[in-house]
Amino acid sequence: MDKERVSKVFEKGKKSLGQTKDELATIAKETGGVLVDKAKETGLKLGVQTQGRVNRLRTENRQFKRVESFYWRYQKYQPVLTFFAGFLWDSFTLTRIDRLRDNLILALYLILVLSFVILSNLQAKGLLAKNPRLLKYADYYPAGMQFFLGSLFSAYVVFYFQSASFSKNLLFVGLLVSMMVAVEVFKRRLGNLYLQLAMCQLVSHSFFAFLFPILLGRMGYDLFLWAGLFSGLLVILIWAFFFQAGVITRDKELYLGIGLVLLMFSGLAGLYRANLIPPVPLSLKHAGIYHSWEIKGDQYKLGFEPAPWYQFWRESDRPFHYAPGDQMVAFFALYAPIGLVEEVSTRWFWYDTIQAQWVFIEQRKVTIIGGRPSGWRNVHQKTKTEPGQWRVELVARENRLIGEVNFEVKLVNQPVSPLAYHLH
Repeated sequence: MDKERVSKVFEKGKKSLGQTKDELATIAKETGGVLVDKAKETGLKLGVQTQGRVNRLRTENRQFKRVESFYWRYQKYQPVLTFFAGFLWDSFTLTRIDRLRDNLILALYLILVLSFVILSNLQAKGLLAKNPRLLKYADYYPAGMQFFLGSLFSAYVVFYFQSASFSKNLLFVGLLVSMMVAVEVFKRRLGNLYLQLAMCQLVSHSFFAFLFPILLGRMGYDLFLWAGLFSGLLVILIWAFFFQAGVITRDKELYLGIGLVLLMFSGLAGLYRANLIPPVPLSLKHAGIYHSWEIKGDQYKLGFEPAPWYQFWRESDRPFHYAPGDQMVAFFALYAPIGLVEEVSTRWFWYDTIQAQWVFIEQRKVTIIGGRPSGWRNVHQKTKTEPGQWRVELVARENRLIGEVNFEVKLVNQPVSPLAYHLH
């Protein structure tokens, strides 16, 4: 009896086991099919994605090769393009000569220029071998010097151009432009130690020449001299350090460098005295000759003869058609930094064709206080005139020319009507 029960239980278990195996086989088969399908689907997706990436890489590689080919084809023009791009960038980003942020940036540029000059020459003489941290970045020092020199000259061109009249003191702006282009184009020449010395003197003197008036609230030849002395002392200290460290080894080189600094100081002082350097930090925002003026709220309403359609940019009277009873109105808008006090004069000149020279007619002096973003505004009107060429100058103390307006007066019988108007 026990054997029959055991046999039945055994048979029942065997049967159940067989069913379980069949079920497991069916499940495995179905699952395997699903896994195979999933694998195929995943593989297909991976294949498509990989092919897409390969195609993109091929496209990007072709585009890269085109860009690379274009670059090497026109690589010789790259310094000029970089120069103009940097100049445009500074024109839009450098807003006011007395803005703290702008002056801090320029001060940082000056510090970096002097630092890279020192490090470049120490490396050239093998004097950085004992300092692995500085030696690690030695390849970047000449490029850094060139980059920040270009940045400083670009900024100076913007600020000094804003202060230059379209006359003789544009010469100094031309000098700055030449230096900026030279830094970009003739990079190899910057390895000359004496050229580096001259560049350092020029950029430091130009910086302090407009920083001192901003800090002290006045302008003058004495401040320009102090700026030159301060920058000259700074550059001579660097030159003396070079002599002490072994960058230069002969007494003749030491004295030659000091003489070069003094020569540049004297040359810049002479240019300033001859009124060939713009009167930074002053800058002329607007100047023109008009038939009428009146104040409307916070603006000046200036009347002038409408220009022909092909001179759509003209918003002043050039030439000036003068009828009996008319008045000539000279208008100037002059920007001066916050806190700067300066005496400026409006001077009228008429060209005498018989004597072939300019004749001084009259002058008016006023004292301005800086700080107005759109500039200090002033009008000087004149009722009596003569036909011919006229010039109105705006000058600061020490006969520093800020700007001028040249125009021709033509006599007419009837007043100009109607007038166009310009608000400033």
